[in-house]
Amino acid sequence: AAVRLSPRMAAAAAAPIRITPQEHSVALVALGCPKNTVDAEVMLGDLQRHGLRVVREPENADIVVVNTCAFVEDAKRESVAAIVDAARLKADRSSRVRGLYVTGCMAQRYAEELADELPEVDAVVGFESYADIPSHVLATLSTSDADDTEPGLDSAAERASVLVGAATVPFRPENDRFQLTAAHTAYLRVAEGCDHACSFCAIPGFRGAFRSKPFDTALAEARLLVERGVREINLIAEDTNQFGSDWGEEDPRRLSHFLRELSALPGLRWIRLLYCYPSYFSDDLVAEIATNPKVVKYIDIPLQHLAAPTLQRMRRPGAKATISLLERLRREVPSLVLRTTFICGFPGESDDDHDELVRQARRLGFERGGAFSYSADDGTPAAS
Repeated sequence: AAVRLSPRMAAAAAAPIRITPQEHSVALVALGCPKNTVDAEVMLGDLQRHGLRVVREPENADIVVVNTCAFVEDAKRESVAAIVDAARLKADRSSRVRGLYVTGCMAQRYAEELADELPEVDAVVGFESYADIPSHVLATLSTSDADDTEPGLDSAAERASVLVGAATVPFRPENDRFQLTAAHTAYLRVAEGCDHACSFCAIPGFRGAFRSKPFDTALAEARLLVERGVREINLIAEDTNQFGSDWGEEDPRRLSHFLRELSALPGLRWIRLLYCYPSYFSDDLVAEIATNPKVVKYIDIPLQHLAAPTLQRMRRPGAKATISLLERLRREVPSLVLRTTFICGFPGESDDDHDELVRQARRLGFERGGAFSYSADDGTPAAS
């Protein structure tokens, strides 16, 4: 964890802020998964409430926020390229861009490296400091005109501020956000973090421990989304169907109860389950999916593989239990659409393992899916 202000940011924070509402604008480059999308929407909502206009194109903005992804190597490269593009805009004296902020999983995970390599960035901001972004942005805007005329204050001459704290942070209100999705559909985050130890994945290290959003808080957010015209809610988390498992016996409510409460909201037509883990499918949850008319018969379960030896090396649920679960879902949920993702080329995967994956995938008949080549992630057991 690190919180360090550059001299520029420290001076800006101490200066009086003089901002005319709607005079200045912000653009956000949204990368990564739906969890990142929700973070981006909340950030934009915060900035809008502090008087900034949200615009689509970075070249038309005073402030650019790049919300990065660090899940696989390709995502990291895409994030760095987006930061460099925004840095070029900021360095161009004919551009209106006056501030550049980097957020998201790369910011949380590689803050010091980004600050060292990209001095054009004003601040690298981690999850714990998201609520502070508007005050820093307003300070940047209020001092940028003076910086343009004072010698020795070249924006690329000093290291970026680093505002990164813990990975496991409390939930912030996520109801008053600037929606990036189509008006009729929205993501609803019901949990954050992960306690699993998959050998290929570094997410628990920078997204923190698993914690469920309080039941009534999540329901209230859903109600406000529906009141604003949302007709489809997509439930997301690192492990969505684990929702409530960390409450113990003090609160017995789980995802099945939440689906029932959601379906009672007038105006809501569809509820979709994304990012389910191949465990935590209780009898009650399966029955609710099967019988609740508002729950779309569509389940996203990233499985990663279906051959026992590879799943064991991945530290994932075993092949026998996973296949049994999928067969059960097929039997008990009429017209079910299954979506999944697979990793190919995982360390130690044999030709026989790959053939087993292909055979089982064909037999189980996934309607939607993606296959990706293995990407070694820093600090994970599989990468070593």
